[in-house]
Amino acid sequence: MHPIDLTQLPDRVKLEITKGDLEAFANLLLQQAQPYTENSGPTKEILNIEEAAVLTGLAKQTLYSFTSQRTIPHFKRGKGVKFRRTELELWMLENRRKTTTEIKAEIKSYKKP
Repeated sequence: MHPIDLTQLPDRVKLEITKGDLEAFANLLLQQAQPYTENSGPTKEILNIEEAAVLTGLAKQTLYSFTSQRTIPHFKRGKGVKFRRTELELWMLENRRKTTTEIKAEIKSYKKP
């Protein structure tokens, strides 16, 4: 099967796509996405500093700073700093900002009838 360059097609073209074509395309997308989902982040519960940096998107130095300030949940075992995945996820959600839609709905609920 040769790839089709859609930019070379005329403006109006009728394409016939079979169920098999769609299934093959879906399988190709899944195969291409697999490396991204497999390496998207750590899945174990206890994380080291590198894994916590991947999960949070923060630099290791920032995480070390947060641990010394005790602003991020962590624990130590010897010299190493460890993090519980679920605690980090909750910590990241603590300062969630409301959307403008949520704020407007909240304002409407406070208005007196």
